[in-house]
Amino acid sequence: MGTPTALFEREGDAYVPTTLALGPWSPNALHGGPPAALLATLSERFEGGEAYFVSRITLELLRPVPREPLTVKTRLVRPGRKVQLVESSLHTAAHEVARMTCLRMRQKDVHLPEGLPMEPVTAPPPEGGVDAIRRAEFLTGFHTDGVEHRFVRGQISVPGPATDWIRLKVPLLDGEEPSPLARVCAAADFGNGASSI
Repeated sequence: MGTPTALFEREGDAYVPTTLALGPWSPNALHGGPPAALLATLSERFEGGEAYFVSRITLELLRPVPREPLTVKTRLVRPGRKVQLVESSLHTAAHEVARMTCLRMRQKDVHLPEGLPMEPVTAPPPEGGVDAIRRAEFLTGFHTDGVEHRFVRGQISVPGPATDWIRLKVPLLDGEEPSPLARVCAAADFGNGASSI
């Protein structure tokens, strides 16, 4: 078996995590980012999703997500022409391990008036940043090989505020470009670690 090129591989109806999806604490449990990105992607695509955008997400990691084949169940909890609620759940053969609820809103062009106040982005660009300083107790996985970190302020191993540009190095699934929502969900679980106290 060669080096994985995506976070998950498809196997029938199952999604099989690769080593690139692993978390830093166990060789058998995933980082929170890959399951979040997978559930967000499938919720975004569910039944007519191209007409909607996801405006809010709630993710519950119910237990450690193991490195074994995972299936997803997705359903429309609240149908609607303007607003929908979609629920996706991630399952092993024995347990539900994660659940996501997405509020989807119908997309519509909106005219914005000229001269709206916009706060400028003040973070330096990622090109000026440095990679995360690895903690000795961390195992390799998603945080080392699935994403790239570029710290432009602070550092993962230094308590206090930090600014970290995070970029996926590999797709969620081979041959599929991750959506902006999937990219955000993949990075969302780094917040507490990137600014440890």
